Amino acid sequence: GAGVRQALSDVAHRGEFCTVSPGEPVWWVLRTLGMENALLALAAEPDFFCDMLQAQAQLGLELMRRLLSEGYRPDAILFSSDLCYRNGMLFSPADYRRHIMHLHRQFARLCHEHDMLLLMHCDGDVRQFIPLLIEAGFDCIEPLEARAGNDVRQLKPLYGDSISFFGNISMDVLATGD
Repeated sequence: GAGVRQALSDVAHRGEFCTVSPGEPVWWVLRTLGMENALLALAAEPDFFCDMLQAQAQLGLELMRRLLSEGYRPDAILFSSDLCYRNGMLFSPADYRRHIMHLHRQFARLCHEHDMLLLMHCDGDVRQFIPLLIEAGFDCIEPLEARAGNDVRQLKPLYGDSISFFGNISMDVLATGD
């Protein structure tokens, strides 16, 4: 709406880094159906799950295309989508490749065609997820929760310049103000 457009204009005028979040498809399905119901649907009714993913992806892509066609140029799309938990991914890498990756690639393609970045906020242990995000075209992942086993000192040598890492600060430390 007008508020988003004004905010984008204000941020661009100040020269600040600006992200927009059109809605990450998987997170939308998880929130719409509820975590347990959505993951059960992925396992038992993958066509239904994928129809919901596709609908949300089409909406998000269309919103972004409209924004870009009006001349607005955010620096990045930021997906806030906690697709991992403290022990790893919510679903298998095979399920990600089969049902989700092609949608993320569409967003990556749109971003890269318009000199934008594609960023992923994903809490939890993301170590198994990182290679998939690279394959899908993501440019950066955050917050790299230290308490979930993520350690940028181990991850950076593994993935070099394939993806940027942002964060890796213990939220427990930040919460105490130390």
